[in-house]
Amino acid sequence: MSKIDEADFGNSELRIRPMNQSDCTSLSDLTAQLAEFEKMGHLNHMTPQRVFNDKYVRCPSLFEALIAEVKSSEDFDWVVVGSAIYIVGFSLRWGKYTYLEDLFVRSDYRNKGIGTKLFTSVIQKSRDEHGSRSMHWAVVNWNEKAKKFYRQFGGDECKGSIRFRFDENHKFLQTSN
Repeated sequence: MSKIDEADFGNSELRIRPMNQSDCTSLSDLTAQLAEFEKMGHLNHMTPQRVFNDKYVRCPSLFEALIAEVKSSEDFDWVVVGSAIYIVGFSLRWGKYTYLEDLFVRSDYRNKGIGTKLFTSVIQKSRDEHGSRSMHWAVVNWNEKAKKFYRQFGGDECKGSIRFRFDENHKFLQTSN
C-alpha cells in the first residue's frame, strides 16, 4: 500500500490488488466509462455477468485484472477508482507477452499517480509472475494524453503495422444453426 500525493488526497491510501469476484460490477462500470470516454460506448457489451463468466467460469480465464482502490480515512471503505485489464499470450516471435487491453482511472482521480501505479504493476506482474518478454497495447489515435503517458515509460509507437478486427456482427463470427 502507498500513500497518494498528500496535496491531493490528504491522508488517503492507494492500493493496487488483483481482481476478485466481488469486483465484477465495478469492472463492468469502469469499462463502460472507458468506452464512453473513447467515444465507443455503442461497442460496449460488458456486463457484470459477462465479466464474472469470462474471469471465473471459463477455464482458463480469458483475462487478468488489477484494481486500484482509494481509502480516504480509517472510517471509510475502499473505493474502486481504476483498473487494468490484460491478457498473457504467446507468439513465436516474442514468446510470452502481455497485451494491456484497458487501463482506466475515473476522471476525478486522474493525474494523481494512480495510472502510473496500475501500469507499473501490470509490467511487474507480467515480467515476474508470467514471464512475459514484451508488452503491447493500443491507444485511440486522438488521445494525446495517453500517448504522452506511455511515452514517459519508453513505450514506442508501432510503425509499419495496422490493426484489423472483426466485430461481433461479422459473418465469420456468427453462429450457424
